[in-house]
Amino acid sequence: MEEALFAAIGMTGSLTPISGGDVNQTYRFTTGENRYFLKTHPHVSSMFFQAEINGLAELAPFVRVPKIERLGQTEEGAFLLMEWIDSGEGQQRRLGQSLARLHQQTQESFGFYEDNYIGFLPQVNPKTTDWLDFYTVCRLDVQVELAKLGNRWHAKREAAYLRLKEFLHENWRDRSVTPALLHGDFWRGMCCSISKENQCFLIQQSLMGIEKWILRCPSSSVVFVRNFWKAIKKSTH
Repeated sequence: MEEALFAAIGMTGSLTPISGGDVNQTYRFTTGENRYFLKTHPHVSSMFFQAEINGLAELAPFVRVPKIERLGQTEEGAFLLMEWIDSGEGQQRRLGQSLARLHQQTQESFGFYEDNYIGFLPQVNPKTTDWLDFYTVCRLDVQVELAKLGNRWHAKREAAYLRLKEFLHENWRDRSVTPALLHGDFWRGMCCSISKENQCFLIQQSLMGIEKWILRCPSSSVVFVRNFWKAIKKSTH
């Protein structure tokens, strides 16, 4: 496996497994004096990682993201080779400012120029100006259909979901929402501090969506302190 992977990358070296997300296999790839971050997945084509590259490119004008080194395919799956970034001591105030800078980028429509993924699940991103339809049809309905395919849906859940959609349409339909540049879920493996002043975003999937999705539901694996929230509030008002 390693020989085929090294041949596809075009370099030889050593692989050290790294803990992280539950979607890909991740490694520190060391060759000579150089180190890289390597993601592999045995059951996808390179288009899976291409969507990640495109998402990072969308964030790059506004926040620091890792440099892409190589994308490729082997007989067993696909790989993505990226810049290795050493994590340092950071300030959550700076992290909040970086996040706010992303959310200040707006457009007229929700969605994205292509579909991508949330984890390993497909995420459809048609362009639309109706935020509620985008949220219910392109996010909630898709997850419901996946639950049905996995035999995880039943009448009680269907009734509760219909009540939720009815509530949203009756109470939130007329709310004004501006599409903002968003990112993937904000857990501790998806951002790191290079220094006290500089943050790097490792989040791969982007779209124009609803800012409050992210601000109301940050991952519980990141401890956001008061300075983080104060920085966001100050930068967005």
